[in-house]
Amino acid sequence: MKMKRFLHWFQNSFWFHYKWHTLGALFVGVLVILFVIDMVNKENPDFSYIVAFEGYALPDLLTGIDRSAEEVLSDINGDGKVIVSGEALGLDDSQMGVASRVKFTTMLVDANNLVFILDTPTMNMLAREENAFVPLDTLGLPVDDGNPSFLRVDQTPAFQALGLTGDFPLYLCLKQLTQEQLLQPHTQAQMQQAVAFARFLLQEGH
Repeated sequence: MKMKRFLHWFQNSFWFHYKWHTLGALFVGVLVILFVIDMVNKENPDFSYIVAFEGYALPDLLTGIDRSAEEVLSDINGDGKVIVSGEALGLDDSQMGVASRVKFTTMLVDANNLVFILDTPTMNMLAREENAFVPLDTLGLPVDDGNPSFLRVDQTPAFQALGLTGDFPLYLCLKQLTQEQLLQPHTQAQMQQAVAFARFLLQEGH
């Protein structure tokens, strides 16, 4: 009898007045749970870099480089495995390309993004920004003719071994950080990873 009265109240009073509030709360609750699950299960890369170029991005091309780089980089987050993550952004005029441009602009100002690999038009655009990137010779890396902050990598052994060379030039650069940022242990570790990644591409010492 009590159950019948409860069901009658629930259907005719509570559910009638608060149906959409309840469904909305359940929907938000499900989103929160999914977000938490995603954050818990999300892998934390030991090193990440961004490839940006005019045209359509082919992120699958980076898979081979990521796996090979994982063999030579360090486990700086201490989770027992080395994870390298490269993200390719195609900066064309399509709707997806416009979204990639916005994302790329955001990444450029984020201190957590240190290493960029760019095509010639994108490099020339960013090369006009004075002191935006680190002179590579200060890190013991070779310097190409021209801008000392950009190192051509598409013809390096790592790219050639994976068949990723020949279409267009690609240049590696490292974002210039403030002295305060450089004093942070995490940033120092990332800078060491970046130099090791550049040497991996050049196959120096491997």
